[in-house]
Amino acid sequence: MKKAIIIRGKQSAGKSTTIREVCKRLNPQKIYILNTNEKKLEQEEIEKICNNIYLISVKDKWILVFAGSPTELEISISFAIEVCIELEIDISFILVSRRYSERKENFNTYKELEDKEYEIIDTILINKIEQENFEETEEWEERIEKIINTIKQNLNI
Repeated sequence: MKKAIIIRGKQSAGKSTTIREVCKRLNPQKIYILNTNEKKLEQEEIEKICNNIYLISVKDKWILVFAGSPTELEISISFAIEVCIELEIDISFILVSRRYSERKENFNTYKELEDKEYEIIDTILINKIEQENFEETEEWEERIEKIINTIKQNLNI
């Protein structure tokens, strides 16, 4: 069974900033935006990862990344996975940002991942780090390292 991690938090808690830093530190060979309207990949720079859907390749394994929550993007996880299947991309892992609660109809991240046969191996609840130089805090470093280590361990990379 393939694996997924959910990064959960309130609006402006730092979910996409966390995901961008995780992606940077995974040192991907390829970074793409998943254009679900046109069903194609568009090359992207790692520094620009923000509220969108990305595919990154790390040691020849594809990671689907929701840097914005599905409800914000108005794109379900199921639909993004189907687009990847159409593009013949074999997703090895999913990293998804999720608001603290999903209130939009037809959005249920947990159920969608289970229905697509992804095991949710961790749900990490994050809160905004209220410091100007938050990226220099121990809390930030521990958060990023925990996510990276979990991904690497589960992908055997």
